Amino acid sequence: MTSERVLRAAAVLVALAAVVDPAFLRSTQVRPTVVVAHATASDRDLAARVAATLESTFAISRQDIAGAAAYVLAGSDVPEGWRPPREAVVFAVTSGPGVGVRVLDLKVPVQVSIDSVAPVEATVSIDGSGDREVTVALLIDGLRLQEVKARVTGEDTRVTVPLTFVPARPGLARVRVEASATGRGIAVADAVLDVTARVWRVLVFDGRPTYAATFVRRALETDSRFHVTTRIVTSRASAVQTGPAPVSLTDTRALDAFDLVVVGAADALGAGEAASLERYLRERHGAVILLPEGTDDPVLFRLTGQEAWQEDRRAEPVRIDGGDGFTASEFFWPARWPPLVTPLATFGQAAPSAVRKFPVWQMPVGSGRVVVSSALDAWRGRASAAIGFSAFWRSTAAAVANATPPLVSVTLARRVLLPGQLTEVGVLTFSGGAPTARMRATSGAVSAVRLWPSPSPAARAVFDWQSEFRAPDMPGRYQLEVTTEGGASGAAELLVVGADGDADAWVAPASDGDGLAAMAASAHRGGVVPEGQLSALPAQLAAALKTAPVQQPWRPMRSVWWLIPFAACAAGEWWLRRRRGQR
Repeated sequence: MTSERVLRAAAVLVALAAVVDPAFLRSTQVRPTVVVAHATASDRDLAARVAATLESTFAISRQDIAGAAAYVLAGSDVPEGWRPPREAVVFAVTSGPGVGVRVLDLKVPVQVSIDSVAPVEATVSIDGSGDREVTVALLIDGLRLQEVKARVTGEDTRVTVPLTFVPARPGLARVRVEASATGRGIAVADAVLDVTARVWRVLVFDGRPTYAATFVRRALETDSRFHVTTRIVTSRASAVQTGPAPVSLTDTRALDAFDLVVVGAADALGAGEAASLERYLRERHGAVILLPEGTDDPVLFRLTGQEAWQEDRRAEPVRIDGGDGFTASEFFWPARWPPLVTPLATFGQAAPSAVRKFPVWQMPVGSGRVVVSSALDAWRGRASAAIGFSAFWRSTAAAVANATPPLVSVTLARRVLLPGQLTEVGVLTFSGGAPTARMRATSGAVSAVRLWPSPSPAARAVFDWQSEFRAPDMPGRYQLEVTTEGGASGAAELLVVGADGDADAWVAPASDGDGLAAMAASAHRGGVVPEGQLSALPAQLAAALKTAPVQQPWRPMRSVWWLIPFAACAAGEWWLRRRRGQR
């Protein structure tokens, strides 16, 4: 009977203690939360080693979380958009000197035209001394196009390797450089290049048939970069035109569709055409090339602001430096040169009389550009310098037309995005009404993107819109298309790359030196720890955090292990009673 009572009492005491749930205070050491982060995929392995070193002492997170006590940055750079709390401690762990091969810099042009040569320059670092050979390969959108071997001698550790390729498709080209050497790993770096294939729409409008406008038009028509539309007024009742040319230059809506307007025999036009061209320059931000024929030219007077002009006839043709050179003997100068004039062609042999006299020149009109040919008979020398004459006008027309913004301009704050990453969008249009935007994937899937007016005012007759969206979850190429109510459209391509750890992850060039990570560490009560001294990081981090023991409540009865003695006592008391024949 005594044993039964003891077991019953013990079970009851355990049950009562569980109901009361007593609490006791005890000193405990809190494990601070430490975020281990890295900026590029090349530092991923280093970040994993840092996390393994710290996990026995601290609570480790590989993602940025609120309330983290400290940050440890693996590598020389900081993650994009990373902003540590002011009170957080930051340490940086940098790679040791024996890092093998690294791509320190990758230079590519921001934009190139299709079928043109795109220069690429890679700066590679290789450890060691003596004669070493490094192989640098150029990959465009995953396709290996070029491989160059370079030698490094003596104590040198760097080599700059020039590479080139010719883009064959418009849009974003992903440029990757792979550097490798015998006995060392492969280093990679990525960049992006915008390949354009813009065709400039050109209107050639002749007030009457002229040689100058005819031969300039023929020079542009032989270049596939130009889409030339022509209207030549042959008499008051008839005209010759190619394509949907406007009947008059006063048709402002039709004029806005062109990137460049070439005007010949403007002395046959009136004040209405001159006012329309000025509006085109100021509000459409367009470009106009004037090929004057006479002294009474209202268009020339209005666009340049100069009404007094002087004729200059030479006995012999004078060579003009522009393109491959051409000649002229009849010139037409303003009596007073307007301000902000930029010469586009100069005399081959400058003389005192040629000071401030330019055969072809350019000046701004509002946000647009007007080009004036003061060499009236330059077309006469085209037979002896056909290449120079045509090449000059093609290059000049391309330069001024390219400066004319498209009817719809779409810009992205980031062209290379990770899945789910947020980016901002800017849209400029030259027509009223709300434009519509949509995202189109290479698979054909389409999703709408909402646009809203920008709070900051744009220039006159320019409408500014903005938006933001998150990148799709599936890596690949996407096209952001914007269409206005008038039918004008524009687009921008973006590249969604794989997340860190994926095969197609984006790799930025490695930094040379401690970089931004070391600066962040010094600004946040931390320090820089070389990779070779990684074992000392836990002690340094604990000393910087200065975590003191805290009093925390301890409730022992909330442990499930108390069910074992409770069940044992209750079962033992029941077994003893059954053995004696009791219930």
